[in-house]
Amino acid sequence: MRIISLIKVLPLLLLLGCKTAPMLPNNRALKRADRPQKISVNEIFPTKVPNLVAFWDFQENGGDRVDRSANQFHLVEANGTVARVQSSGAPFGPYGANFTNKCYLKLARAQLGALDIHGSNQVTVVAWVKRASSAMNFVAGIWDESRSKRQFGLFFNVHWSTQMTVGANVHDRVSGHVSQYGGPTPGYPYCYEVSLGETVVAKNPNLWVCVALTYDGKFIRSYYNGHFDGANPTPNLPYNMGNPYYAPLGIFDGGSNGADFTVGANSVLGSPNNALMGVMGGLAIYNRALKEGELLRLAKPVLPQEDRELCNILGPRISSSGVGTHPRNVK
Repeated sequence: MRIISLIKVLPLLLLLGCKTAPMLPNNRALKRADRPQKISVNEIFPTKVPNLVAFWDFQENGGDRVDRSANQFHLVEANGTVARVQSSGAPFGPYGANFTNKCYLKLARAQLGALDIHGSNQVTVVAWVKRASSAMNFVAGIWDESRSKRQFGLFFNVHWSTQMTVGANVHDRVSGHVSQYGGPTPGYPYCYEVSLGETVVAKNPNLWVCVALTYDGKFIRSYYNGHFDGANPTPNLPYNMGNPYYAPLGIFDGGSNGADFTVGANSVLGSPNNALMGVMGGLAIYNRALKEGELLRLAKPVLPQEDRELCNILGPRISSSGVGTHPRNVK
């Protein structure tokens, strides 16, 4: 009876101007931009990404580290032992390589093969690390400053040289280097061809991070935990450091007597320097500039839980220029 009475009274209420709740549109009628999109960002194993040149997971018990690609490059210990250590949260197994006291790994120049990436060729360096020192750290690449045989290299913390140019605090940032000249940038005492990230990478021996550089033949870009890490308002100006960095001349060709490929230190004034202190759980090199979505999938094994959840909600955000933004900066 009450239902029938309500049906009879409802038209009268409408005529009298009573306000009723607005009709909500059916979910199917909502535009895609009007509701959150859950985009699955699944982990991907480094060997499954196209254009792999080398991948080390550092699960061996010291000695040679053999990469998991078809190239099977052997990294050998230099300047001491790089021990295997068990490390909680390591991305590709229970172990990682422990870098201490300027010990590092290298592959001799004569054995580089496909790792000798130069000219207009593209490159990506991806590393999964726990950083234990706030000093300047060389992660990996072909970067001999002693003989002006620089090609490409991934660093942390290039503050002592770059601060003179950019006039800002750039400590503890991801720094992707690609040298166009081999030696110092013309007119400068050092190589200033670097994409400087924005995120401060903590010195925390318990925190895994994934860092990367890419070079597409024109721009160097730095990434932190799978996301493009910064912006450069005028990237087409030479020597204007930012992220990306404009480097249209290609990667310096070191030739047959060029630099070794090294991990954990590079040559400065004739000796290993810029030593990495901490644990490395993986290192991958590709002869292609990976996209942000690929780097996000590679980074996911070491992301904090809140970032994993955010990745699943937002997915990689790519702007019209092809440059992504970190989810924390997406409004």
